[in-house]
Amino acid sequence: MVVPWNHGTGIVTLGAADLTTIWEGFLERKHDWDQTGNGVNHPNDFGHRVYAQVITTLLGDPAVAP
Repeated sequence: MVVPWNHGTGIVTLGAADLTTIWEGFLERKHDWDQTGNGVNHPNDFGHRVYAQVITTLLGDPAVAP
């Protein structure tokens, strides 16, 4: 996802990874404890792998490149 952001000196384009939608999809199939290290809000190794895959995909997406 590409997001315009004004940081005071002008508008820049940022890439944003929508992990919320992905986590919601996982929660339809897996328990929250299966995805977190503490059962609340810290990802375990599976969760970190998901983050890495989504960010890697985002960085390789030519639509995000300036």
